[in-house]
Amino acid sequence: MKTGNNVFISIDGETAMAATRTNSIRVGCRKIEVASMDQQDWEEVMPGRKNWQMTVTFLVTAVKPDDPRNPLNVGQFYTLFFMTRGSTTDKISGTALCTQCEITANRGNLCTGSITFTGSGPLT
Repeated sequence: MKTGNNVFISIDGETAMAATRTNSIRVGCRKIEVASMDQQDWEEVMPGRKNWQMTVTFLVTAVKPDDPRNPLNVGQFYTLFFMTRGSTTDKISGTALCTQCEITANRGNLCTGSITFTGSGPLT
């Protein structure tokens, strides 16, 4: 079983996004309701189009202008890799739109942030 320390999200396919605390990926499928002549009381569905989303939480540090951790970069596309540290084959990737960047700065605590990426096209 992989530990969270060994799984990370990367922009370039090699280096983990700096200071990340939690990396997650969610893959879903839309449902399409279908009619049935045999069943009027219960809903029946079939699979529709797939979708995916990646979320990263991180400690806020100095960021470069083109870094997705910079809140001004919401609306930019990135190629993301969800991968096992040290492996060149244990990874999935896809192009995603940075749809949200949130930074929380509480007095007396570490400054943290989170970024949400919404997939545009398939994961491979």
